[in-house]
Amino acid sequence: MKLQIEIDVDDRDVDKKRLEADLHREAVLHLFADRKIPAGRATRLLGTTRVEFMDLLKQRSISHTDYTAADFAEDMDTIERLKPEIERNVEELVCPGLPIALDCGSAGRRCYFQPRQ
Repeated sequence: MKLQIEIDVDDRDVDKKRLEADLHREAVLHLFADRKIPAGRATRLLGTTRVEFMDLLKQRSISHTDYTAADFAEDMDTIERLKPEIERNVEELVCPGLPIALDCGSAGRRCYFQPRQ
């Protein structure tokens, strides 16, 4: 689907090419912020790299993901629930008796597991 919008402005009042580019960028960012289009498509529509797109999102305070505090809490509960299984699996891969450190969340928290002796 292609959307066209007409705005009647005098050529002396505005640089139409720049205005068109600005409106295009704002429309794509709005669609992404409302989760109407995915990041990859927004990046292609803007003609930017993924890094440039993420920088633009950061400048505009638009979240790249929808990871909430509730999601984080649920993930931490899952880690705690799976802790015995994680310990068993990790113990098979490393030297027995050594503590294991895993990153547990974006807040820089680390979870330490002491394998069973």
